[in-house]
Amino acid sequence: MNRKSRDQWNLEEEEEDEEGGDEVEDDEEDDDDLSHQTRPRLHHNPYSRRNKGEASSSRLPKTRRSMQHLPTTDSRYKPTGKPQKSNLKAQGRLERSLSDESYANMSMSTAEPSTSLNVPITPFNNRQEGDLRSENTRLRTQLQAVQGERLSALDNFQPCSDSDLRDAFVQLQHQVSAFSRQLKGALAKSKSESTILPGHLLSLCPTDDIPIKFYSESFLWRQLYIECFQTPFILLGPESTIIFQTWSMVFGDGFGSIPRATEASEKWRSITAIEMFGKITPARRSERVKEMTKSFLSRFGSSDYHLHTSLAKGDQLEKLIGKGWDAAAIFAQQRCRLHLTIPETLENLNCDWVDVVQEVPYTERAAFAISPSLLKYGTGYGQNFESWLCIVKAKAIRVKDD
Repeated sequence: MNRKSRDQWNLEEEEEDEEGGDEVEDDEEDDDDLSHQTRPRLHHNPYSRRNKGEASSSRLPKTRRSMQHLPTTDSRYKPTGKPQKSNLKAQGRLERSLSDESYANMSMSTAEPSTSLNVPITPFNNRQEGDLRSENTRLRTQLQAVQGERLSALDNFQPCSDSDLRDAFVQLQHQVSAFSRQLKGALAKSKSESTILPGHLLSLCPTDDIPIKFYSESFLWRQLYIECFQTPFILLGPESTIIFQTWSMVFGDGFGSIPRATEASEKWRSITAIEMFGKITPARRSERVKEMTKSFLSRFGSSDYHLHTSLAKGDQLEKLIGKGWDAAAIFAQQRCRLHLTIPETLENLNCDWVDVVQEVPYTERAAFAISPSLLKYGTGYGQNFESWLCIVKAKAIRVKDD
């Protein structure tokens, strides 16, 4: 009979399984030897058969543990306390595949950085730096705008036009001419005009033949210059001396002289004058005008009775000084340099800033100043001080020989 008995079939299968198990063990040993030759010793595989005894069952892959308990209908593959030899070949292949995959993953992790989506491509610090730079730019622009507004508020200067300056000075001229008629009678009663007010005129009086009305005008202009126009800050009272000395020390020689006109010196003077005059109330102005009027009268209280009486009569002198205050305050706040200039020589009488109103014969030639001229040096904004303009001409008398 060709058919084999059941016992013979089982016996042959068991022998094949034993041979197959031996082949699996040989293959695994060969693979282990190859892995030690090709793989670095640094990568330790706890799941290899060489380290099988050292690895705990809890660290084995779930797939390996589950394969030991796979359900099957074949009675030959029912689990027992020891794995079947027929499963050893598949189990060995699984171990090798897991070991290869583990090694590959480990090698990749040491060679390439992580590119997970949780890691931003642009570093956070760079983005924060960009935001701070944008914020700084915005704040810088805002600060510049605020500074510009502040500077414009501090230096929002608008100069007076030449016509406004002329009107202020001409009004003062008219006030002086009107008040000089009041003094004409007092001076006419005096013995000699040349002996009454020595040094109190705009220029020396060479002869008594000069009309009294021009003589009195020269006298009034000289006193107005002392009280209102001698320095840009004289209207401020006692504190004007400190301010003037500071201006002279910073921009001049520091000895109390008026500094040479420059853009810096005139800007400082203008800003200081605007600030100081801005603090003066109408009541303070009226008080200062009264003080200046008393100072004016005090210089002539003992010189001539008729002259002092004429000056103190009424409120004409106070009004004149008040008009001089208004003009001087306007001039002090300008950035151009405004000069009250008188003709001192015969050559000055030929200049276009002098108006000779009369000629008086005398044994010697001379120039007698009746009123000063108003000269403007520089532009209204305090530049180009080499140029000048005559706003109002001076009035003078030419004294000539016979």
